[in-house]
Amino acid sequence: MRKKLLMLFVLVASVATAQQNTIDSLRTELNKHSIRDTGWLSIANKLSFAYRSIDPLKGVALADTNIALAHKLNDSSLLAGAYLVKAGNYIIIGMYDSALYLYNNALPIYQRIKNLNGLGSVEADLGIIYFYKSDYLKSIYHQKEADIIFKYLHDDLKLALNYTNFGLSYEGISDFNNALQYHLKAMRIYQKYNIPVSLASTYGNLSEVYRGLNNYTQALEYAQKSLDISKQAGNSLIISDSYALIGQAYFYMNQPQKAIDNFLQGLAIAAKYDFKNAQSVILQLTGSCYNVLKDHDSALYYLDKSIDLLTMLGDEVNLSASYDELAKVYLDCPESFLKKQSINPSNRYALVLKYQYKSLAIAKEIGALEKEENVWSDISNTYKKQGNYTKAYGALQQSIIFKDSVLNDSKKQQATRLEMQYQFDTQEDSVKAVNDKKQLMAAAKIKQQQTIRNAVIAGAIILSVSGFFVFIAYKKRMDSRAKQHDAEMQMQVIDTEMKALRAQMNPHFIFNSLNSINDYIYRNDAATATTFTTRFASLMRRILENSEHKKIQLDNELETVELYLQLETLRLQRKFSYEIIIDENIDKSNTLIPPSLLQPFLENSILHGFAGKQADGKIILQIQQEEDMLKCSIRDNGSGIKPSTVNNSLIEKKSMGLSITKSRIDIINRLRQSNGTIEIKNIEDGTLAEITIPFETKF
Repeated sequence: MRKKLLMLFVLVASVATAQQNTIDSLRTELNKHSIRDTGWLSIANKLSFAYRSIDPLKGVALADTNIALAHKLNDSSLLAGAYLVKAGNYIIIGMYDSALYLYNNALPIYQRIKNLNGLGSVEADLGIIYFYKSDYLKSIYHQKEADIIFKYLHDDLKLALNYTNFGLSYEGISDFNNALQYHLKAMRIYQKYNIPVSLASTYGNLSEVYRGLNNYTQALEYAQKSLDISKQAGNSLIISDSYALIGQAYFYMNQPQKAIDNFLQGLAIAAKYDFKNAQSVILQLTGSCYNVLKDHDSALYYLDKSIDLLTMLGDEVNLSASYDELAKVYLDCPESFLKKQSINPSNRYALVLKYQYKSLAIAKEIGALEKEENVWSDISNTYKKQGNYTKAYGALQQSIIFKDSVLNDSKKQQATRLEMQYQFDTQEDSVKAVNDKKQLMAAAKIKQQQTIRNAVIAGAIILSVSGFFVFIAYKKRMDSRAKQHDAEMQMQVIDTEMKALRAQMNPHFIFNSLNSINDYIYRNDAATATTFTTRFASLMRRILENSEHKKIQLDNELETVELYLQLETLRLQRKFSYEIIIDENIDKSNTLIPPSLLQPFLENSILHGFAGKQADGKIILQIQQEEDMLKCSIRDNGSGIKPSTVNNSLIEKKSMGLSITKSRIDIINRLRQSNGTIEIKNIEDGTLAEITIPFETKF
């Protein structure tokens, strides 16, 4: 709860009390400008930013006006600024995907005009977004980038903000020693400038870190400091949160009644000011404490209220924890309590498992590996008590798998290497299994066709005297041929999909990636080696998982593409940059696309278009809907292609991946009676590849 809640306070609450005066001043200044020029737009961007701590919806509306005006004035710097402040307002209201889209628009502009201040702000906020989305590796990556930029700018307060974000991300991966160092750095800066709200938030962060280090005395001390200074500052939300932190410290010190006393004080303040996020989690913590005290009635009361609030707020992280805690109540309570709840005691374990699997499903959806590990362990314990030892063992194995995913840095590297080795070792077996299945299907189809054909021939001989039965026999034969044609088409689809998988698992790409990892290790750049290895393993996993489906969601394909491009930019030491532009009318989570459709064209741009190019390469991937077709355009500023190798010649001679993609689109055209195409051509400053396929949605 605090990780997400107080990050926003670090961003805005330290200046919230003065924001209304700032807004009034900016409005007055804006009204003095009768013409909407760059001067007006500069003030309007500041006003939009000021709204984020008072009324972010107004900030979004004003930012839309600013974006339109920046386009009209053709001012790149102010356009990027408008994107930035609109994204900041979206962060405050929790629209993280929308904010991410805007930051990805602002970032290349700031890179092009070399605006370091803008770059630092974008990278810092990207770190926040990925932290919210539980993608800790990405959040750490972006915060490292922002940290470098802010240090160059010598901006202490921006550094403090980034230290806080970095510390929170290390908390997210349970690296409490590193988290402690960054929070202490932030604390010293906030103490230097005497910013009480940010300081109170940082004390709260330190309390959580010390609790993670099992130093509950220090955790209690910093939670009390957070409470004292937030009372001086008059910040009710942090006062409420500080009481919750004090309660958690007492809970881990085996003093549950003191914990409850503090939880209830925090809950009263949160309820008074209608802080729903704070209420929802303090309710959960209070219910957990009552369960420890065996007061199951109170535990059930507080957990039920917590679940209702968390469901309304969409807080999946804490909702998963509440369902797991609710399962523990029903698992530990006496039969008399179950009967009082009109629950048959014989249904105890089914009810417990129902809530545990709910908790697991949510944890899996948000990628909370540590929570998945804990819930699998709880499920194993439930099955064990039920006497179902087979399922108990299976759940325990799952818990062990997830435990391996949350080890310390050295263990994580080892686990990643083992996972990669497993994937490579099993890839050949997987391909063989699919081929065996293909052969069995083909044999079954042939046998079926032979049976049908024999039946038709026999029927034709026996019933030849009747024109009516001859017609029936003829129809059966036509149906048989149609089924055979369908079987052949299915075999062709499977064969093409397997070729696509083999092309994407390019041995040259794997070899180059492993060489890069080895090079980073040789240069003692362990952080980059770890980042590269983790992303490389994630890409391999995604490729194998996506290959199991004929169609995947567009946002899934884009995440895989971006992971591939990140690896290539890192491997080639940022020799090129990239930009992904998606038509705003396209619903990425509802639009379907064949997996791995785009990578061969991106690979072609990198390998051939940028060959001999030392820097400033650029790839732009744009996806848009044109009537009933989905058009994907990949543009690069590389060396272009020779006239003799354009279009089909290029596809046939230069790239196995492109040739396979052409075959896949040919199959789609035959199955869908569509007119999908691939066109690759020279443009003024490079190469343009255009792929069109039928537009298709899940719903």
